[in-house]
Amino acid sequence: MSETTETTEMTEPFEKTKPTKTSETTEITKMNEITKPIKTSETTEIDEHTLYSDGYITVTSKELIIKNYYFPFAGSLTIPLTEIISVDNADDLNLGLLSMKEWGMPLSNIWFALDFTRSFRPKEKIGVVKVKNQWIRKGFSVKDVRGIDTLKRAWSDVNNQNNQ
Repeated sequence: MSETTETTEMTEPFEKTKPTKTSETTEITKMNEITKPIKTSETTEIDEHTLYSDGYITVTSKELIIKNYYFPFAGSLTIPLTEIISVDNADDLNLGLLSMKEWGMPLSNIWFALDFTRSFRPKEKIGVVKVKNQWIRKGFSVKDVRGIDTLKRAWSDVNNQNNQ
Protein backbone atom coordinates (compact mmCIF):
# COMPACT_ATOMS: atom_id res chain seq x y z
CA MET A 1 0.00 0.00 0.00
CA SER A 2 1.63 3.18 -1.10
CA GLU A 3 0.67 6.62 0.02
CA THR A 4 0.63 9.45 -2.39
CA THR A 5 0.43 13.03 -1.40
CA GLU A 6 -0.42 15.83 -3.67
CA THR A 7 1.30 19.13 -3.34
CA THR A 8 -0.15 22.20 -4.81
CA GLU A 9 1.76 25.34 -5.41
CA MET A 10 0.31 28.79 -5.38
CA THR A 11 0.18 30.05 -8.91
CA GLU A 12 -0.60 33.61 -7.89
CA PRO A 13 1.67 35.53 -5.57
CA PHE A 14 0.23 36.65 -2.26
CA GLU A 15 -1.14 40.14 -2.63
CA LYS A 16 -1.83 42.58 0.12
CA THR A 17 -5.23 44.04 -0.40
CA LYS A 18 -6.64 47.15 1.12
CA PRO A 19 -9.26 46.25 3.71
CA THR A 20 -12.77 47.06 2.68
CA LYS A 21 -15.62 48.16 4.86
CA THR A 22 -17.81 45.33 5.99
CA SER A 23 -21.46 45.72 6.58
CA GLU A 24 -21.58 42.74 8.91
CA THR A 25 -22.51 44.63 12.04
CA THR A 26 -24.50 42.71 14.57
CA GLU A 27 -26.83 44.98 16.45
CA ILE A 28 -28.49 43.88 19.62
CA THR A 29 -31.06 45.77 21.60
CA LYS A 30 -30.41 45.62 25.32
CA MET A 31 -32.31 47.22 28.14
CA ASN A 32 -30.54 49.69 30.36
CA GLU A 33 -31.21 50.36 34.02
CA ILE A 34 -34.47 52.22 33.30
CA THR A 35 -35.67 49.78 30.63
CA LYS A 36 -35.00 52.12 27.75
CA PRO A 37 -33.62 50.26 24.72
CA ILE A 38 -30.12 51.22 23.71
CA LYS A 39 -28.22 50.01 20.68
CA THR A 40 -25.10 47.94 21.11
CA SER A 41 -22.79 46.89 18.36
CA GLU A 42 -20.63 43.78 18.40
CA THR A 43 -18.31 45.02 15.65
CA THR A 44 -17.31 48.55 14.92
CA GLU A 45 -16.67 49.96 11.49
CA ILE A 46 -14.00 52.58 11.10
CA ASP A 47 -14.87 54.97 8.32
CA GLU A 48 -14.54 58.61 7.37
CA HIS A 49 -16.88 59.63 10.22
CA THR A 50 -14.58 58.15 12.87
CA LEU A 51 -12.82 60.92 14.77
CA TYR A 52 -10.93 58.73 17.28
CA SER A 53 -10.64 55.01 17.90
CA ASP A 54 -8.58 52.77 20.15
CA GLY A 55 -9.10 49.46 21.95
CA TYR A 56 -11.49 51.07 24.43
CA ILE A 57 -13.70 53.57 22.60
CA THR A 58 -14.63 54.86 19.17
CA VAL A 59 -15.82 58.43 18.70
CA THR A 60 -17.70 59.35 15.54
CA SER A 61 -19.36 62.60 14.58
CA LYS A 62 -22.67 61.21 15.91
CA GLU A 63 -21.95 58.66 18.64
CA LEU A 64 -19.66 57.27 21.30
CA ILE A 65 -19.02 53.54 21.23
CA ILE A 66 -17.67 52.11 24.48
CA LYS A 67 -16.09 48.72 23.80
CA ASN A 68 -16.15 45.80 26.27
CA TYR A 69 -18.89 47.46 28.30
CA TYR A 70 -21.40 44.75 29.18
CA PHE A 71 -20.63 42.01 31.68
CA PRO A 72 -19.96 39.08 31.16
CA PHE A 73 -19.78 39.00 27.35
CA ALA A 74 -18.02 42.35 26.83
CA GLY A 75 -20.52 43.73 24.31
CA SER A 76 -20.15 47.32 23.15
CA LEU A 77 -22.41 50.20 24.16
CA THR A 78 -23.34 52.86 21.59
CA ILE A 79 -24.47 56.24 22.91
CA PRO A 80 -25.67 59.00 20.56
CA LEU A 81 -23.79 62.23 21.32
CA THR A 82 -27.16 64.01 21.55
CA GLU A 83 -28.00 61.85 24.61
CA ILE A 84 -24.85 62.80 26.55
CA ILE A 85 -25.21 65.44 29.28
CA SER A 86 -21.57 65.72 30.38
CA VAL A 87 -18.10 64.46 29.48
CA ASP A 88 -15.39 64.45 32.15
CA ASN A 89 -12.21 62.63 33.07
CA ALA A 90 -11.46 61.03 36.44
CA ASP A 91 -9.15 63.91 37.36
CA ASP A 92 -11.92 66.50 36.77
CA LEU A 93 -14.25 64.47 39.00
CA ASN A 94 -11.52 63.85 41.61
CA LEU A 95 -12.20 60.09 41.55
CA GLY A 96 -10.11 57.96 43.90
CA LEU A 97 -9.23 54.28 43.60
CA LEU A 98 -12.40 53.24 45.46
CA SER A 99 -14.51 55.15 42.93
CA MET A 100 -13.10 53.17 39.98
CA LYS A 101 -13.06 49.51 39.04
CA GLU A 102 -11.57 47.32 36.30
CA TRP A 103 -15.06 46.25 35.15
CA GLY A 104 -18.41 46.99 36.70
CA MET A 105 -19.65 49.33 39.41
CA PRO A 106 -17.41 50.40 42.31
CA LEU A 107 -18.52 52.47 45.31
CA SER A 108 -19.99 55.12 43.01
CA ASN A 109 -22.73 55.42 40.40
CA ILE A 110 -20.32 54.76 37.49
CA TRP A 111 -20.31 51.51 35.51
CA PHE A 112 -16.84 50.98 34.06
CA ALA A 113 -16.09 49.13 30.84
CA LEU A 114 -13.42 46.43 30.95
CA ASP A 115 -9.81 47.57 31.50
CA PHE A 116 -7.63 45.50 33.81
CA THR A 117 -4.92 48.19 33.73
CA ARG A 118 -7.18 51.09 34.78
CA SER A 119 -5.64 51.42 38.25
CA PHE A 120 -2.23 52.06 36.62
CA ARG A 121 -3.49 54.72 34.21
CA PRO A 122 -3.29 58.46 34.76
CA LYS A 123 -6.71 59.88 35.68
CA GLU A 124 -6.65 62.00 32.51
CA LYS A 125 -7.00 58.75 30.50
CA ILE A 126 -10.19 57.65 32.27
CA GLY A 127 -13.42 59.15 30.93
CA VAL A 128 -16.91 59.38 32.41
CA VAL A 129 -20.08 60.39 30.58
CA LYS A 130 -23.51 61.15 32.00
CA VAL A 131 -26.41 60.17 29.76
CA LYS A 132 -29.91 61.71 29.72
CA ASN A 133 -32.52 59.92 31.85
CA GLN A 134 -29.96 57.51 33.36
CA TRP A 135 -28.60 57.72 36.87
CA ILE A 136 -25.68 55.36 36.21
CA ARG A 137 -22.78 57.15 34.50
CA LYS A 138 -20.60 55.32 31.97
CA GLY A 139 -16.84 55.01 32.59
CA PHE A 140 -14.14 54.00 30.12
CA SER A 141 -10.42 54.22 29.45
CA VAL A 142 -8.54 55.68 26.50
CA LYS A 143 -5.03 54.99 25.28
CA ASP A 144 -4.43 58.65 24.50
CA VAL A 145 -5.78 61.77 26.22
CA ARG A 146 -6.76 62.99 22.74
CA GLY A 147 -9.62 60.47 22.88
CA ILE A 148 -11.43 62.33 25.65
CA ASP A 149 -10.57 65.70 24.10
CA THR A 150 -11.98 64.52 20.75
CA LEU A 151 -15.14 63.27 22.46
CA LYS A 152 -15.59 66.63 24.22
CA ARG A 153 -15.20 68.53 20.93
CA ALA A 154 -17.59 66.23 19.03
CA TRP A 155 -20.15 66.41 21.85
CA SER A 156 -19.85 70.20 21.97
CA ASP A 157 -20.25 70.45 18.17
CA VAL A 158 -23.41 68.30 18.24
CA ASN A 159 -24.89 70.37 21.08
CA ASN A 160 -24.11 73.64 19.27
CA GLN A 161 -25.81 72.33 16.09
CA ASN A 162 -28.90 71.25 18.04
CA ASN A 163 -29.17 74.61 19.82
CA GLN A 164 -29.16 76.62 16.58
